[in-house]
Amino acid sequence: MNITINISAEQQEKLSYIQQKSGIDVDTLVNKAIEKQDKNRQDLEINLKSRGINQEEAQIMRDNLVTFADDWNNPEMSIYDNYEQHKNNLE
Repeated sequence: MNITINISAEQQEKLSYIQQKSGIDVDTLVNKAIEKQDKNRQDLEINLKSRGINQEEAQIMRDNLVTFADDWNNPEMSIYDNYEQHKNNLE
């Protein structure tokens, strides 16, 4: 399957830099990124049906939470992934 991705000149420059430093071709880099994203997505899957949430209710939740997506997905938010551990380290 061929997929075309349009990227900016800045993104192309960064990709070229990564490719040059890693010695890995672009196709392999992209495939590794996709595999990692798929694995992360699988790790985070929650069976909503088993929790009594139907498709309509799930869509309503998604629609209500979309305003938080940019903040939630910000890499800086990863500190909350292990909040209790980080909190204990401060004490």
